Amino acid sequence: MKTVVIVGGLGMGERCYREVSATFEASGWRVLVPPLWVDERLPYADWLIRRAEMLRDYLRRERINAFILLAESSGGLPVMTYARLYPEALPVAIYLTNAVSLPRGKSSLSYILGLLSNWAQLVTSARRLSYGLRCLTDILTNAARHPRHVWQEIKINNEVDQMAYADDVPVKTTVLWGKSEQMLPTQYAHKLADRLPSGELVFVDGGHIWIHGRPELLLSIIQERHAND
Repeated sequence: MKTVVIVGGLGMGERCYREVSATFEASGWRVLVPPLWVDERLPYADWLIRRAEMLRDYLRRERINAFILLAESSGGLPVMTYARLYPEALPVAIYLTNAVSLPRGKSSLSYILGLLSNWAQLVTSARRLSYGLRCLTDILTNAARHPRHVWQEIKINNEVDQMAYADDVPVKTTVLWGKSEQMLPTQYAHKLADRLPSGELVFVDGGHIWIHGRPELLLSIIQERHAND
């Protein structure tokens, strides 16, 4: 069985990806969403390393060897950190869906306002209103349970140069970018794909969180590229 491991966006846990999981599982895939909450107060680089370590430990416990790594939004930084730290345990491929890092100097308030807009889109664009509301509830619940983690994730997207983490990713990486992205300009997607050593850029219809409204499109993109794996 082919396996996709998802590292979610800000505050997003397993409940946010049930629609995505159901779509993939109906086609014979397994989807896993590891809990990578880091509630310690750490410098940004160490915080990312800790999340990468937790992902490595999770994969070992689950005895997962061949897998695809999918990162949504702020999940991009820990996924790229994992790939750079553990070349002996690389995924078959990495997919970054609207992986986001604000231009340096933008305020955390700008990021939070962008998130609120995205969450509103999530509720209205998910295939079912109940699904969008469930995911929003999951985000808020996780924020209450892991406030230090969530705040660190907001700050890191303003303070860390994500492009520098893209330079040494030693595996084929596809940037899947919603054309209606509101938090970053399209040029950012091109820059990210260009900085990745084996990067590819694919534009899709949708906004920042397009995979929740169009999981079947995500499935078709991945299946097309891994039909013979």
